[in-house]
Amino acid sequence: MKLVIFMLNDREYAIDVIQVREVIRVTTILPLPDVPAWIEGIINLRGEVIPLLSLTRKLGLGTQTQCDLNRVIIAHRQERCFGILVDSVLGVKTISKKDISIPDDILRESGTIEAVAKIEERMVPLLDLFSLLSESETQTLQGTSHAPEMVLCGDPNSESNEKARTKEYDL
Repeated sequence: MKLVIFMLNDREYAIDVIQVREVIRVTTILPLPDVPAWIEGIINLRGEVIPLLSLTRKLGLGTQTQCDLNRVIIAHRQERCFGILVDSVLGVKTISKKDISIPDDILRESGTIEAVAKIEERMVPLLDLFSLLSESETQTLQGTSHAPEMVLCGDPNSESNEKARTKEYDL
């Protein structure tokens, strides 16, 4: 299993690379009025309007420090996508299924942690970005992009996306 490892407020988190379309540097963010605090606004990514959320605020981790290391992870599932603002991306790491632990029912019911990955000697929460959002929150994000199904992404199975998903990066 390949994971994208990233930082939020000095804590490591991971997501399955299958959920990631690409990672970009932070661009101009257009704030929107009357949206929840966890929605940063929207960005223009090569002509696509992408809703951007603050994972730090969504997870209740406080405020996020803006710096040159900040990145936006463009997440996708089928034809829906959104960006998440993170402090930094450490890289992509391949781990064995035996290094994944499923949390007990209490943690799973929180809707935040899908599993815990053992990476070297560290325990890293594995998030399912789409499970973090309730149905009404997903509808709120859809409204920020003014598109019926969030934002139509480029083909997630394209050759360039496949190369990005299969490339190994040192951590």
